[in-house]
Amino acid sequence: MDTSVLLSLIWLGLNAIGPALISLRAGPPVPGTSSSAVLEITVYAPRQVGPPVHITGFQSDRREFRLQLFNESDKPVAGVDVDIIDFAPRSCVITSDDKAQDSRYGFSEAEFPLRLAPHSTGVTSGVGTVRKGTVARTGPAQLPERSVHVAQKAGSAYMQVQLGIIAVYYEDGSTWPADWSAAGHPPSHPDAFDPGLVEAEADKCFNQETAAAGATALSLVRDVAFGEQYQQRPEARSAQELTPHLRFTCSLLGSSAVCHMPSANRRGAEKQ
Repeated sequence: MDTSVLLSLIWLGLNAIGPALISLRAGPPVPGTSSSAVLEITVYAPRQVGPPVHITGFQSDRREFRLQLFNESDKPVAGVDVDIIDFAPRSCVITSDDKAQDSRYGFSEAEFPLRLAPHSTGVTSGVGTVRKGTVARTGPAQLPERSVHVAQKAGSAYMQVQLGIIAVYYEDGSTWPADWSAAGHPPSHPDAFDPGLVEAEADKCFNQETAAAGATALSLVRDVAFGEQYQQRPEARSAQELTPHLRFTCSLLGSSAVCHMPSANRRGAEKQ
C-alpha cells in the first residue's frame, strides 16, 4: 500500500471520530519549571498481528526514548523498519486554511538496526541502515525532537504518535514480508494505525481559547532542550494503557521547548 492510500485511511479514521476530540490543554506541572503552556505527547505501539517482531515497550533516558522489541520467530533478526504516524485531531488545530489540514498529521519511516536472537528481547540504540553480515552504525533517533517539530507544524499542543513494524530484516538476508514492491521498499501497513486509541483520549479536549494560546506558544519555539526526568504516576490499566506506550511533556518557554522524559520505562501487555 503506498503512502497516499495510507494517509487517506488516516484522514478517514480521524474524521470518523468526530470533532469533539483532543484539544490542547495546560499539561501537568513539571517539577523545577514555572507555569507555562505545555506540549503533551503520547507515543503508542498498537498491537499488530502479522509481523514476527513486536514493539513490547519503551525505554527512555533524559534525551531519548527507545523501542523494546521481541523476536517471536526462529531466525536471528538484524533490524526492523518502523512507520511513525503523528496525529493532531481537527479540534486541536487553529487554522482557517483548508489546505493546512495536511499539517494535522506527520508520516515518516525509520530503520532500526538491532540484532535479536530467536525468541529474545532487545532495545534499539538508534537509527541507521541494516547491512547483512555486518554491525550497522547507528545515529541518535531524536524521536522527541521529531515529535515537537510535527506538533509545531500542526499548531497543536497535544499530539499522539503511533509506531508500527512494517518490515523485518533477518541476518540470513531474507525479509518479512518476503514479497516487497518493485520500488524496493516494504509496503506500508494500515493496521499500524489504531483510531480507537485517539478516540479513547477524548477527555483531553478543551476550549478553542486555550488551543489558540498553545498554538501561539508553539509558533515561538526555535529549539528543543531537555530538563530533568520525572517519575511517571501509576495509571489505570484500561485497554489503551495495556498497549505499550510512553508519555512526555515539553514546557513551552519562549523560544525553547524544554522536554521532560519519564524515568520509568513503559510496557504494555507481555504477549502481543
